[in-house]
Amino acid sequence: MSEDNAWTEDVTKVVADRAYTLNYEEGMSCRFRPIPSEDGSRTIEVLLEMTHSGQAFDLTWLVKFTASPDAGIDFELFAPPVGGGNLWTEHYDTVAKLREDAEALPVFIRGYFVGRNSVAIGEAAEASTPPD
Repeated sequence: MSEDNAWTEDVTKVVADRAYTLNYEEGMSCRFRPIPSEDGSRTIEVLLEMTHSGQAFDLTWLVKFTASPDAGIDFELFAPPVGGGNLWTEHYDTVAKLREDAEALPVFIRGYFVGRNSVAIGEAAEASTPPD
């Protein structure tokens, strides 16, 4: 196995393992989808189906990389525009750092939705309070 293949396999394994644990251990329904490209780059899309958890919309986690470790790894988490668009963007030089941040995804996502929901509750309460 070449070094490039090991890099590609390592990145893919981190994302696939995290998608699996998000689904079966964290209870976040998700779909893992490698997206083929013609230019040698690779993208893995993990669709996080948050509407199954009672949220208003879903999130998408993208991991982009090439066969060369020199190019690094791009990590993006985003919501639809109504949900704020790009929520988290990182660039990594190592698979270990990708793995570390991938482990933080459930905490980040829960915090994001708790924050959104608390703002919405506060705005609803403020709107229902009669003016002085």
